[in-house]
Amino acid sequence: MTNNDLRTAPEFANLPIGEFAFPGPLRDQLVAAILDGSKTSTTTALIEFEVEQEELPRVGEREVVVDSAGRGVAVI
Repeated sequence: MTNNDLRTAPEFANLPIGEFAFPGPLRDQLVAAILDGSKTSTTTALIEFEVEQEELPRVGEREVVVDSAGRGVAVI
């Protein structure tokens, strides 16, 4: 981890992690699109939350987006 990792910043340390795809080329492409502003939304099927037994996201919640190296690069 480097000092540029948002996960180590006190104001973001308790935020959940947002991962897009598996680490590798697709994640790198998606993170780049988030950072340049061309990716502004995402969707997920309800069944994925049910299978993973995860809570649905709520309006206004934030998360730290991680790149393929696991560094926090953005807060969305």
